[in-house]
Amino acid sequence: MKRLFGGVGVLALAACTLVAASAFANTTNVPKHTYIAPLYNTANEITLQGTIESVVRRPSAGMLPGAHLLVSTSHGIVDAQLGIFSLRQRGASSLAPGQPVKVTGVMKSIDHQNVLVTRLIQSGAQTIEVRSTTGFLLPPGAKARPASVRFVGGAR
Repeated sequence: MKRLFGGVGVLALAACTLVAASAFANTTNVPKHTYIAPLYNTANEITLQGTIESVVRRPSAGMLPGAHLLVSTSHGIVDAQLGIFSLRQRGASSLAPGQPVKVTGVMKSIDHQNVLVTRLIQSGAQTIEVRSTTGFLLPPGAKARPASVRFVGGAR
C-alpha cells in the first residue's frame, strides 16, 4: 500500500511541475530594439585644425570620461573628447604637445562646457578613428562598425 501511495505521489509531483512550467513560460515575441549612440550626427560634423596643447589621459572632475586632447585653434583652446579606447590604438602614443593636428567631430555643450565629441584625429599621415559614423566608440584594432547594432531577445 505504501508503495502505491509513493508512486502516485511522485506522478502527482511530476504533473504539477509540468503544469507550472508551461504556465510560467514566456511565449510572447520579444520586441526588436535598435540602439543608436546618442549625441552624434555626422551632418553636424566639423573639422578643426590646430596644435595639441596637452594630452589628458585622466580627466579632472567635470570632464567627460576618457582621454581628451586640448587643441589650440585660431578660435581658442578646444576640448576634444576621445573616449576610453583612443589612446590605446596604434599610433596614438605619438600624440604629443606642440604637434599639429586635425580633429573631426561634433561640438556639444555638456554641463555648460563646449566639448568636441571626436570621431577622427589626423596627425601627419596618420589617422586615428575614435568613433564610428554613428558615434560608437571603437575599441583598439576595430576596422569598421555597422550603422546600428541589433539586440534581439535577451539571456536565455
